[in-house]
Amino acid sequence: MGWGRGTVGGHRAWRITGTLAMALTMAFGAVQTWGLVVQQERVYYRAYPVAATRVHLDTGTAAVRIRPGQPGRVVVTQRLDWTVRRPRVETLVVGDVVTVRMRCNQVLPVVELGCGAQIELEVPAGISVDGGASSGSVDVGGLSGDVRLDASSGAIELSGLSGQVYARTTSGMVKGTGLTSGRVDVNATSGAVELDFARPPHVVSVGATSGSVSVTLPHGSGYSFAVDHGSGDVHVDTGLSDPASPDTVQVSTTSGAVNVVPAEG
Repeated sequence: MGWGRGTVGGHRAWRITGTLAMALTMAFGAVQTWGLVVQQERVYYRAYPVAATRVHLDTGTAAVRIRPGQPGRVVVTQRLDWTVRRPRVETLVVGDVVTVRMRCNQVLPVVELGCGAQIELEVPAGISVDGGASSGSVDVGGLSGDVRLDASSGAIELSGLSGQVYARTTSGMVKGTGLTSGRVDVNATSGAVELDFARPPHVVSVGATSGSVSVTLPHGSGYSFAVDHGSGDVHVDTGLSDPASPDTVQVSTTSGAVNVVPAEG
């Protein structure tokens, strides 16, 4: 008889567990379905009359694009999309520093039910930019100020910059085009690095733990090279090598190809 009572209790426990699992599954499914129904999008625009010298980014999962605008003001355009809770984008102005932050207001701590933001900034051309994103992307172009960016899991794209550049990614690509910067320091833990220079740089330091490195330098320029690599093919065009040059290029990779070539023409 004792065996019979244990069996009944066991069946009851299984029924309770099954009911709870089904209820949670149905609730999650309902939230997903409801989220699809109420997908929302908004665009916000605001101009800040401030003689800013620095922009600091803390933009989470947002895609950020920064381009030169008019002196004496910073323009922020937000394109937000969400299903349950609207993303929160904050622009703080303290003195000559503009800070832009983005956060997703999650309903459940382990489930992100649709939360996205595209943030475009128009800034004075000489402004400096620092900070970064967790899993979003950052695209900065056309500035003469220094740029210092970090991204945990996202791409960094740099174009037409002339100030000093420092960029780090944990899992993502760093791409630079049309650079005229004198000093560039870039490192990717797991991701490729591609740099293209429109003017001969003075100091270039590039590192990648697991990813390829490609550097294109102006035709006719010369550099003192230091290349440290583990596994992967290495090609450094001999026409760019000048051991007596004060301009230096350092490349370090653990696993990945290295390709350093002159620009065509």
